[in-house]
Amino acid sequence: EVEAVLLLLSKAHMFLSGLEQFALLVSAASHDVGHMGHNNPFLIEVSHELAMRYNDRSPLENMHCATMFQILSSTPGANVFESLRRSDFFECRRLCIEAILHTDMVHHFEMVKDTHMLYQMNMDGDEKDPAMIFHDKETKQKVMNLFLHSADVSNPCKPWALCHEWAMRCLEEFFNQGDQEKKLGIPVQMLNDRTKVNKPFSQIGFMEFMIVPLEAAKVKLFPSLFETAEHLSANIQEWNRLWVEEVGHNDEQREKVQGRVNKACDVLAEAQASGLPYLGFKSEEGSAAEHTVSNGTATARTAPRPPGRPTTTPPGAEPAAPLPARSGLSPPPRRTGSPNGCI
Repeated sequence: EVEAVLLLLSKAHMFLSGLEQFALLVSAASHDVGHMGHNNPFLIEVSHELAMRYNDRSPLENMHCATMFQILSSTPGANVFESLRRSDFFECRRLCIEAILHTDMVHHFEMVKDTHMLYQMNMDGDEKDPAMIFHDKETKQKVMNLFLHSADVSNPCKPWALCHEWAMRCLEEFFNQGDQEKKLGIPVQMLNDRTKVNKPFSQIGFMEFMIVPLEAAKVKLFPSLFETAEHLSANIQEWNRLWVEEVGHNDEQREKVQGRVNKACDVLAEAQASGLPYLGFKSEEGSAAEHTVSNGTATARTAPRPPGRPTTTPPGAEPAAPLPARSGLSPPPRRTGSPNGCI
């Protein structure tokens, strides 16, 4: 679902073919199939069968890919690729494997770096057509990898109720793994010790160091995706409020963490303000609507909220900036032997 929204709001039909969009949606639906509730470092540490099979290289992600194709090829009526031409199938398979393998967190910082590089290469250029900016095969694959990975770790970028619910589920999975690590006498990974981890504080750190850099890079390259950055900014402030309520702390500690939260919000606001202009939303008069985001010192270009659209600001957080009207995803031309559409 998140992947479909990213494709829609980024106007992916302008630079990704129908086959590429289809491959990305199939990847999104199956990128965690067969997941067992442990991460790759755990599987490698205990010499799990998957780690042995895939030589310690992204054992989970390799398994997800293999399981997906096995299910599709062996289950009657399940093969969503059966109508494709042979050449299209192999291209779709390549795209799926590449995107799913890049959901391994070992590629996270490289992906942030590559996304920043794409932005910097185009920030001062005259080219405004995304079909030209993302025309080559390697660049399009990087964008597809970015979309799938950012959707995979998008829980902090959702409305507060969903953000909180999924954070609790993820932390419980981490704690269950931590319990097993203690029983096995192996190192307990960060965030996995239920007796030591403060839940709100863990989320502040995770969002600050992992998600904010990724979202800032993504929003600079695709300004029309700013809504996720706004949710992220509101959510990190809400986690900070819960942390203070839960533990208290002295003024110095509160000010230190508040400073980190403010800096993260400023990074996101600056990203919104400096995004590439080619995919900016236009008002009915055809000019970009300007509104100020009060999360930091930067002023972000956003579009007005459609009438009747509900807000998603968590309790205790500053109101988020208005959200854009959503245009429909233009389907690619239908061809013989191509998929009829997507979810």
